Amino acid sequence: MPENSTGCYRPRKIITSFEAEEQRLDGHGGMVYSVCWSPDGTRLASAAGDKTVRIWNVKTGQEEQCLKGHANWVSSVNWSPDGTRLASASYDHTVRIWNGSTGQEEQRLDGHGGMVYSVCWS
Repeated sequence: MPENSTGCYRPRKIITSFEAEEQRLDGHGGMVYSVCWSPDGTRLASAAGDKTVRIWNVKTGQEEQCLKGHANWVSSVNWSPDGTRLASASYDHTVRIWNGSTGQEEQRLDGHGGMVYSVCWS
């Protein structure tokens, strides 16, 4: 894995076995903190230190959307059970809800007194 200037490793691979890289998804400008498969398995969402969430087409490896809005590192990302929305958590003390098709921010949830480390749908 490539090492960045702080000595941290930046994972950017989908690995199906320990011997073969199936696909490399390049695009984030910072460390990737979270990845989540869409419920139908066709897309992958990634959250990173570059303050973005990216949605990838798993079949082609192409970036479909770059979701911008967070003011600090994005620590976690999770698809809704029906795959229509995406939730992201950030060190900017917010959770954001995104439209999974258009990439538009639908809702910003404020109120945390500190960094938000994880998101999960019920």
